[in-house]
Amino acid sequence: MKIPDQQLALFEQRLQAIGLGRRDFLKAVGGMAAFGGLGFATTAHAYKPTKPAPGDKLAKEQVFRFGGGGYYQNDPASMDFNKDLYCSGVPALFAGLMVFNPDFVAEPWMASKVEGNKDGSVWTFIIRKDSRWSDNSPVSARDFEYSWKRQLDPATAAPYASFLYDIKNGEAYNKKKITDAKEVGVRAKDDWTLEVTLEGPRGYFPVLAAYLATTIAYSLVLKRKMLVDVVTLAGLYTLRIIAGAVGVGVVLSEWLLIFSLFVFTSLALIKRFSELSMRESAGLADPSNRDYRITDLHIIGAMAAASAMNAVTVFSLYVSSSAVTPLYSRPWMLWLLNPLLLYWFGRALMMAHRREMPDDPILYTFRDGASRTTVAAMICIMLAAI
Repeated sequence: MKIPDQQLALFEQRLQAIGLGRRDFLKAVGGMAAFGGLGFATTAHAYKPTKPAPGDKLAKEQVFRFGGGGYYQNDPASMDFNKDLYCSGVPALFAGLMVFNPDFVAEPWMASKVEGNKDGSVWTFIIRKDSRWSDNSPVSARDFEYSWKRQLDPATAAPYASFLYDIKNGEAYNKKKITDAKEVGVRAKDDWTLEVTLEGPRGYFPVLAAYLATTIAYSLVLKRKMLVDVVTLAGLYTLRIIAGAVGVGVVLSEWLLIFSLFVFTSLALIKRFSELSMRESAGLADPSNRDYRITDLHIIGAMAAASAMNAVTVFSLYVSSSAVTPLYSRPWMLWLLNPLLLYWFGRALMMAHRREMPDDPILYTFRDGASRTTVAAMICIMLAAI
């Protein structure tokens, strides 16, 4: 299903309602484009439970402890994510109809199957019958109907109610233009079937249903994993390039993707280096919200420099390849970019090492005069080479 530009614009508005910017929008669109078809999975995968290894024996008493440091050392305002998405609660206690997998493709979670009508204005979610609340009572379609209508209820005063404005009469109900909740387009046809009627065709709606869980999962989990956060950020920025190319109908080369991956890995590592070095200069202890130590500074700096040099090497190999000649009238001019790239990366690394880069390296580039001049020169050379 090809999603028209008008629907994509609405999708972006919905993400903005929960504090997500264009990067997150392009990330989602990239995942949809890469998956193909409807842009999301319509059936859930069966997960096999883990079993003890041969010879292992489980203790009679099983205890699971969660949290206890970093983000979770703060008391939550509540556990009511339905009312306030950023209440600082424990997101692992909750689940939505859809969830993003590691490839950023939305797939059913509490739903076992998703079906839409021909134009995507009505979506039906079949609820899993093995889902349970903490008191072992079943999670039903009626729970989702209640939750979504509660979020839209003006009496709830949910700050992110506009996230659900695609639902028929959702905005009108939230703004008190209508008072009967039965007119809102969310209906449990039975215990296991949730029917959602929208204001019009919304081919992206099942993807939207994955966001309430995923936004928190990234910000609270992946950001705390050593190097996983760096690789994730580099991958997501590269995915942004893919999404942009899909949007304008441009075919990307492997050269650009590999170059981008090394560039964004280097920038992410420089950011981590800068954060840790500033803590060291201020006499602060290791950060509690990330799995990095101040003693890691040397290896992080080395990895940042290595990724930067790899990016320059990949670019040099690209310029010397046969892929360049058909695309540029003056391909020899691209060699002038190499010293500029080396200078730009080297300057960023030196400023971070001197504790003179308190910002994100991208933001620093826009504020630093020498960096702005270097980037402008690179753009001019690229245009001249064409």
